[in-house]
Amino acid sequence: MDSRAVNDDEPDAKTKVMTNEFIEPTREGRRNLLLIAAVGIIAAGSLQFWLKPLLLAQLASLPLCERLRWLRICLLGAIATPPAFALWAVPHALRLHKFGQSPLPGTWVFRRTPIRRGRIVRLQAAFLLLFSLLALMFPIVGWHMLESTPIFAARPSCS
Repeated sequence: MDSRAVNDDEPDAKTKVMTNEFIEPTREGRRNLLLIAAVGIIAAGSLQFWLKPLLLAQLASLPLCERLRWLRICLLGAIATPPAFALWAVPHALRLHKFGQSPLPGTWVFRRTPIRRGRIVRLQAAFLLLFSLLALMFPIVGWHMLESTPIFAARPSCS
């Protein structure tokens, strides 16, 4: 017989079974997610079917000199949108690192969602921070590329 004491109350670390934790959906969370999706669909539809045709018609009516200026402004606006991702991703990554779980506490979900913990969550936070840095660099590189493009170079007079 082994001289070591056996404690049946504490399972061995190798055989310890992790209990699965879940975030449960709520009626309010589902309603809020559906509302956000509906607003996004309406915004995308209005951009595609209303604002974009108006902008393109306005640009087509302008002389070439003015059209180039407006196209440059539109391109700069498109280049400046990736930092908006960083405005959401950096705080989210910091909360992931702080709480050490994904999804975060209080997250709205449609269905019962298992909670992940550990290294995978730390990697997720690190990748979000990395891609946020890249998103912040995107406008700088884009501005440089636009400035070096001859068609968008500033001209003293346009004829």
